Amino acid sequence: MDKKQLPTLSSELDVLDKVIEFARQQGFEKINLQAKSFGALVAMRYFQEKVLIDPDKFQLVVFGLPFKSDFDIQFVNKFEIKTLIIQGENDHFGTPQEIKEHFKLSKKLEVMSVENVGHSFNKDPEIIQNITLQASRWLQG
Repeated sequence: MDKKQLPTLSSELDVLDKVIEFARQQGFEKINLQAKSFGALVAMRYFQEKVLIDPDKFQLVVFGLPFKSDFDIQFVNKFEIKTLIIQGENDHFGTPQEIKEHFKLSKKLEVMSVENVGHSFNKDPEIIQNITLQASRWLQG
């Protein structure tokens, strides 16, 4: 029986590059991305590695940054894309406070703490609604 191979960071970066290029070809002038966990690492690494002509045309909302993982995420210190990191207070991959303390957050990064939540946000519909509203307001502001 063949086991499915997990996607690599490199393969996921290639996919995201194609998505961004498609959006640009469609004429989108501003691109807002939302990503969760490993997807957040992919999006953040993508923006760090790509030479962006105008980083102000992009915004990123991260749900659950896996701060305590095997991936090197020191690049977050130099991040140029406006980013909101929404982190559960009980996230075993890193609490909002740990993220704030560890990284010299750039002016483009903001961390929002969510009470009574771990790494998953799908436990309580009220929490999901609140997070969605706050993320929407942040994207518009």
